[in-house]
Amino acid sequence: MAGRASRLATVPVRPHTAFPQGLIASAAGVHARAPSFLPRTYSRVSGGPARGFAASAGAGNGGDDKDGKEEEDDMEGDEDYEDDDGAEDYDMFGEGEDFSKDDRSHWLDRELDGEPAQGAIHYPPVRARVGRQWPFWSAPACIEGKSLERLTSDDYLGMWKILFFYPKDFTFVCPSEIIAFNDRAAEFRELGCELIAASCDTEEVHLAWCRTPRSKGGLGKMDIPILADVTKSISAEYGVLDEAAGFPLRGLFLVDPHDIIQHITVNAAPVGRSVDEALRTLQAFQFNAEHGEVCPANWKPGEATMVADPNESLEYFEAHWSDNDNNAGSTSSRMEVVNSEKGFAASVIEGSKGKGKKPVLVKYEAPWCGKCRQIQPFVDEMAEKYAHGLTFVAFDPAAAGVQGAMVDGHPGAGKGSMKEHPMLADHGLPTFRIFVDGEPVDEVVGYKKRQLESMIQAHIPGQ
Repeated sequence: MAGRASRLATVPVRPHTAFPQGLIASAAGVHARAPSFLPRTYSRVSGGPARGFAASAGAGNGGDDKDGKEEEDDMEGDEDYEDDDGAEDYDMFGEGEDFSKDDRSHWLDRELDGEPAQGAIHYPPVRARVGRQWPFWSAPACIEGKSLERLTSDDYLGMWKILFFYPKDFTFVCPSEIIAFNDRAAEFRELGCELIAASCDTEEVHLAWCRTPRSKGGLGKMDIPILADVTKSISAEYGVLDEAAGFPLRGLFLVDPHDIIQHITVNAAPVGRSVDEALRTLQAFQFNAEHGEVCPANWKPGEATMVADPNESLEYFEAHWSDNDNNAGSTSSRMEVVNSEKGFAASVIEGSKGKGKKPVLVKYEAPWCGKCRQIQPFVDEMAEKYAHGLTFVAFDPAAAGVQGAMVDGHPGAGKGSMKEHPMLADHGLPTFRIFVDGEPVDEVVGYKKRQLESMIQAHIPGQ
């Protein structure tokens, strides 16, 4: 090893080549040089910190010739290191082996006496897993775009937190994401959750980015910290570091007050994340932690949950699907399907009650109703167009066993106004009815597209 370190210490390199910190270590007077391609192509080798390319000056002559005089540097140009085909060759180990640029990947992966190639970058292994404690971290950070301090994961003990990584400062999708999360930080804090952003840029670059106006691609005023993972070790341990590119992917980690990771998402660089979905996921996990019940697909606060039990969960399933689910031919996935009185009460009556609840439009239908199927494509359009203002529900009174419901097109026994019999639609199918604060307030009966859209528009706040 001593002789090898001596030979490595005199490897030529182009002037002004920038190397990662810790990659080259040399004593005074030693020509500590490495090929210029190294910083762009270093590979990951699991283990401890990166070892210096020329780590020792103790072996060899320390850069002096036998007479004790400093060697004359004759490496001013590349002409001494080009062969006939113009490729730069390096006698890396003084053993007659030429390593051209085309051989760089082979050089980086080769092993010497069973050890990793000199100069390889060592990143820690991935440790972040759902259901496990989030890995400890400590890093400098830009705090609220004003100051530079060091933060650690211990600063967030006993609280919900979301740690989200992004690729680079002063880029394109990244500021849109950070601003979107930052500007809704108060909503997360109301739920006892702190937001933490992170990239591999330095804290000084973060600060400069915060001082850049948003109209110029900057972040502007910030209410959340931005970590500076300059060693890339945090990104590596959390499994989001793209080692070939040298920056983290868009990873998001939701961690509970016991420091257990409950949720992980990772996006490739070109596509940003949804703040609404991050908030919804937080609310769902908090509901589960408080009540023990589990949250089905697309669950939002106030909607039905289920008990994680083979028998007790049937209450939820029976409320949303029937044994003879012929509605699949007429009802789309854009509408919630309700096929029980309990489901109607939960999704329609309670689902439209209270501050912040959207009005609910109920489509009363039946498997034998041809008009119900014919108008469904139009209803799908309405459900997509007005999803921001209304909740759309499909309901088959006969399948729910509602007494007095129409059966095979024949009127049932239930007569009277919609307020007296909110689950019945004996004036014809399809019937479309609007519920506000748990009460039916308007309806359209039959295949009437224009009237249906007008009724929808009339009950959307601010429309």
